[in-house]
Amino acid sequence: MLEVRIPASNSNLGSGFDVIGLGLKLYLKVHIEKLKNGRKEVLFKGFGSDIITGENNYITITIKKILKKYGKGDIGYKITVDNEIPVKAGLGSSGTAIIAGVVAADYLGSLNMKPEDHLSEAVMIEGHPDNITPSLMGGMTASMITETGEVIYHKISFPEDLKILVVIPEFNVSTKKAREVLPESYMLTDATFNMQRTAMFLETFRTRQYNMIPHLFQDRIHQQYRAPLIPGLFEILKLNTDSDFFGAFLSGAGPTIGAFVKENPEKYGNKIISIFENMDIKAELKILEADNNGTMIKEL
Repeated sequence: MLEVRIPASNSNLGSGFDVIGLGLKLYLKVHIEKLKNGRKEVLFKGFGSDIITGENNYITITIKKILKKYGKGDIGYKITVDNEIPVKAGLGSSGTAIIAGVVAADYLGSLNMKPEDHLSEAVMIEGHPDNITPSLMGGMTASMITETGEVIYHKISFPEDLKILVVIPEFNVSTKKAREVLPESYMLTDATFNMQRTAMFLETFRTRQYNMIPHLFQDRIHQQYRAPLIPGLFEILKLNTDSDFFGAFLSGAGPTIGAFVKENPEKYGNKIISIFENMDIKAELKILEADNNGTMIKEL
């Protein structure tokens, strides 16, 4: 039997569209057992259990793709899933499920993959590395895909003196829809604006130059185009920063809002909640810690 625990993620973080991500201590937990005669069984509890049933999920779809790619036959399994991560919320739930499927296929098919293989296979399926990399490798990461499809990343441990808050409104935004609203091309000045800020990301957090963080959350690539899908987003992004609050960002494709603070996360989280409530939208505040370790795999 294999036990796998995969952290959620914040991704994009303002300027770092499809590049920057952060692992979070909120988990998808999966147990995988081999079964004889090709029999398959999936037990699911937690977020998404009301809409994800049987083989209609990213985990089993990914298992099938990977085993077929590596020329393995029909292998039976029992998968038990416990999901703490809200689905379609911008916290990397699809990425964690794809990682779980890659790791499960590796185990079921005895493929002897390395972590770098898990990364490249998962990113190939997901299509972008910003949420896959921190969920697999942990910490705050910057990732790129080379012309040959190789995934290269840099990672730092997230500073322990910063607190992470996420505000999760009670509605969903599909990643597909959130990408469809983005333009096909950008002005050079807008692309340069984001590139300048993304280039500063990891070093800013590594050296704890927290006065720089509000600049990093500025963006001209995705948040303004996704704002019509997320009532209140413009107002949230314009919240005044101070010595404890460094501004907010859209987590992934949304609708979750993320922020990093020095102190009083409840105070700032409730400010964001109040903006949603003024639009008759309920929202939940979670105060989280960074996961600097990434996916944990244990054979029982």
